[in-house]
Amino acid sequence: MSKRILPLAIIILGLLAWGCESPDDEDGAGTEVTTEDINQGGQFFSFETGGFVEDYDVQFDYLTEPNPAFVVRLNTIASVWAYVETSGDFEGAVKPQGGFQSDSTDNLVIGDGWYTYNPATHNIDTKGYIYFIRGTDYTWIKLRIDGASQGTYTITYALEQSDGSFGTALTVDNLSTTDGPVNFDFSKGTTVTAANWHMGLMTIPAFDPGTEATYYMPTVLINYGNSTQAGVITDQAFGEVTSVPADISWLVETADTRPLGYIGAYEILVYHPEPPYNHKVLVEHPEYVYIVATDNANYYKLRFTDYDSGIILFEYAAL
Repeated sequence: MSKRILPLAIIILGLLAWGCESPDDEDGAGTEVTTEDINQGGQFFSFETGGFVEDYDVQFDYLTEPNPAFVVRLNTIASVWAYVETSGDFEGAVKPQGGFQSDSTDNLVIGDGWYTYNPATHNIDTKGYIYFIRGTDYTWIKLRIDGASQGTYTITYALEQSDGSFGTALTVDNLSTTDGPVNFDFSKGTTVTAANWHMGLMTIPAFDPGTEATYYMPTVLINYGNSTQAGVITDQAFGEVTSVPADISWLVETADTRPLGYIGAYEILVYHPEPPYNHKVLVEHPEYVYIVATDNANYYKLRFTDYDSGIILFEYAAL
C-alpha cells in the first residue's frame, strides 16, 4: 500500500483534536449513529441489524489442492496488520515500531511461509518465526506457530498488557481445520464465526519515513468479503436520494484498494495539516451521499456528518 507522507511527530499529535464540518441539508432524516472512539478499537457496523459486531483476527486453513499446505491469513478485510520477526526467540522478541504489513492479493504475511516441508520424512518443520499482530480490537498479539499435522495446528501466543509487556504465553494444540478454515479471536482465546458486517471504521498504521515513526490514521472499510458494495453520489442531497440511481458506479474494494479509506480515491476522513484546519481530520465531503448494497441485496443511503477525536457520527436510511 502506498503511504501519504505525514508531518513531523510533534505536529501529528494534533490528531487528537480532530473535527469536521456539517452538511448543509437536513432533509430526509435517517437513523443517526455515533461510534465509540475508533482510536481504541475497530468498529464494524451492520446496516441490516443497525448495530456493531466484533470480528476475528486470523484464519487458519489446510489446503489439499493443488498441493497440501497449511496457510494462515490475516483478517485483511477488517484491516488486521502484522510484523514478522525471524529470530525465533518468543520471550525475547520485542514489538517493533514499524514495518507492519497486511495481506495483499499477491502476498500473505504469514501464509505458508511459517514452515518448511521435509519430503524425506513428510514432516512440517516450523521456522519458529514470531508474528506481532494488531487484532481487530487493537490488541497486540505475539504469535508463534509451533507445528501442524493432519489438518490440526499447534500455536503459542501472548497478549500485550497495559504496561506494554506481553502476558503469559498460552498454547492451543487442537486447532483443527479438517472441516474447513477456522477463524481465531485471540482476545477471546477461541475460534469464532466470521461476523457479517458491512462497514468498518477504525485506524490503520501508516509509517512516516521522515520521523521513522508509525502513526494510526482513521479509515473507512467496506466488507468485500461478503460482497458488500458502495457507490458515491456527489450531486444530490441526502434527502433527495430516494432510490438507487440506475447509473450508480460501484467502487472496487479489495485487499489492495480501499477507495473510501485512508489515501483512497474517495477518502472520507482526510487529515489536513494546513491552516485553517491545523492538523485536524475532517469529513472531507459531508455533502456526499454513499449508497451501500449489502450481500442480501438490501440498499442503504449513507452520509458522514461529524468526526471529533475518534468519534464518528453518520446517518443512514434504507432505500
